[in-house]
Amino acid sequence: MQNSQLAKTAPRDKLIPNPKARLREQVREVMRFHHYSPRTEDAYWQWIKRFILFHGKRHPRELGTAEVSTFLSHLTTANDAARATQHQALNALVFLYAQVLLQPLGQLPQFRLARRPPRLPVVLSPQEVQQVLAAAAVQYQLPLRLLYGTGLRLMELLRLRVKDVDFARRQIVVRAGKGDRDRVTVLPESLRPELQAHLEKWRLEHQRERAAGAGIRPCRQQSNTSIRRRPANGCGNMFFPRRASRMRHGERRVPFGGGIICGRTICSAR
Repeated sequence: MQNSQLAKTAPRDKLIPNPKARLREQVREVMRFHHYSPRTEDAYWQWIKRFILFHGKRHPRELGTAEVSTFLSHLTTANDAARATQHQALNALVFLYAQVLLQPLGQLPQFRLARRPPRLPVVLSPQEVQQVLAAAAVQYQLPLRLLYGTGLRLMELLRLRVKDVDFARRQIVVRAGKGDRDRVTVLPESLRPELQAHLEKWRLEHQRERAAGAGIRPCRQQSNTSIRRRPANGCGNMFFPRRASRMRHGERRVPFGGGIICGRTICSAR
């Protein structure tokens, strides 16, 4: 009965989550509907979970503005949280009540604001940056230099496709970046030869795999249960492909031709 009433009163741009699902699934459903990034989804859920645990595992429907203000004040008095941290917790709880529970909080009672004085950031000199890049493993130096020279985020680098690197125009097209927006960034001239050599290396390796009969393998897409054939160097020709190999449960392949992460250690001998 309550769900049917919400369906009549909720705006069309809001999704009413499955009332039979657990709160975690409801939050995920609504955040996917609004195209939030997976990292924002994880961060919001961590704050929601901390809020629930702070109030003795009571359901958020039983709590209100007073409990939200108490939790936000606790972050500054007990944990000495920064203002950005407190704002992120506030945004997560506002989203929970407004978008998931469809019970907007309204005006919050006064709570203790974080008052950390601003600090100047520590900035590395060009020489220090070169030392950091040189100290990285060989297979990570080119991706790290591309991150430093283009301003890409880590997940944008891992999802970079060959077709989005335009050597003629000296630019890189970032697809579905932060906020699900596309943008264009500059391609450093100093990295062009190495990037082209990197592509040529993977092209030759792919040809060797095709010649050995291993260049094509089944690919099960996340959005579809049907199986189709795809190149072994990744769905959609990734710029930094991951090697196709069988792995044990709980292991994941390190990109850029590295080893396998086993817990906290990287084993390149496997």
